[in-house]
Amino acid sequence: MDTKRTLSLFLLVFLALAPGILYAQRTPRTEISGVVYDAETEAPLPGVHVFIESTTLGTATANDGRFTLKRIPLGSHQLVITMIGYETQTTPLRLTGTALAGLDVRLTPAVIEMQELVVVEERPRPPRRWRRQLRRFTREFIGRSENARDCRILNPDVLRFSQRYQWFSAKADDPLLIENRALGYRIRFYLDEFIIDNGRIRYKGPVHFEPLEPADEAEQARWAAERLRAYNGSLRHFLATLADASERVQLRQEWLAQQGFKLDFHYAKEGVMYLEKYKPSVDPGDLVAEAETAFERTLFWEDFDYLNVVYTGELEEEDYVVQTLGRRRAWVHNPYFPMEPTHQITWLQLEGAPAVFTLDGLLDDPYALTMSGYMGWERFADRLPDDYQPPPDEPGF
Repeated sequence: MDTKRTLSLFLLVFLALAPGILYAQRTPRTEISGVVYDAETEAPLPGVHVFIESTTLGTATANDGRFTLKRIPLGSHQLVITMIGYETQTTPLRLTGTALAGLDVRLTPAVIEMQELVVVEERPRPPRRWRRQLRRFTREFIGRSENARDCRILNPDVLRFSQRYQWFSAKADDPLLIENRALGYRIRFYLDEFIIDNGRIRYKGPVHFEPLEPADEAEQARWAAERLRAYNGSLRHFLATLADASERVQLRQEWLAQQGFKLDFHYAKEGVMYLEKYKPSVDPGDLVAEAETAFERTLFWEDFDYLNVVYTGELEEEDYVVQTLGRRRAWVHNPYFPMEPTHQITWLQLEGAPAVFTLDGLLDDPYALTMSGYMGWERFADRLPDDYQPPPDEPGF
């Protein structure tokens, strides 16, 4: 590790462990409870895994089938109920206030197709084509950042791939087990589909994070620092900062800049992106409006194609520059664009309607925004659970 990164890591460790310095949890929390039954026998089911998608919030049902999940952020969520021998059930939740009790969930027994049993002395080596597709899936899904080097799929044999021209897809017969030693999580991903279509990537399926047990205090501090690093400059960090800035009566742009963000608009012409000369800076108050609830906001703009987000708190990773040098540097029509790592630049594009997000920066619909540039380059290895909270604000900050 070079001196610059060592000093940065030291600062992040300090910020991650010192109480009351930077951030605050703004979205209120609530809890839910219920009972899981067998849909055919109506008997309560013990040992069922119940969790909130994309969080560390999860539990197992008791002997009487009951469960309780606490400290759930208000907003839209997916409640996932899964057990071996039963069909996984996903239930949408809209939490807007008081605790939600009395949820009755009925799991349907899974139909298991019996296959011919083949006994082999040694497991055959996967075909070359499958290994090549696995490398592509790992590169595009896990990513190519520094964190990706310490993130691995533990059971890749459950993956099946399909490929045709510019279209590539992956599905999993069983949950993907992923160990992220960079951020300190073990992840279970119920992959429904992963698709690359003409360079655009989308995937869906319930995800559950489980914090790893650190070997010692040094590893615990390192994970805390790297989680904060992953949060800083992320879409969630930006949206939370944008919501905070929009509520200020004045000096909104100055507050945004103080948190490390700069904004301007771009428009596209014949596939080339141009900076809008007449709108070089953006007032956060022009982008954000109130939503249906007090803990949510909407993001919207018109007349321009892209919102350009520059994060000045951290430079791009060198691997990002190497991997995108020829394509991205030529994409931005600016002959003075630097050819070495610079501030992290992302282009956001709205997919139609305004994007709804919580005060903590969580999107109601993860597909409401399309990200290009740095945020789009970061992948699953840089992903944090939705219930991750950076260090709280200093009182009166």
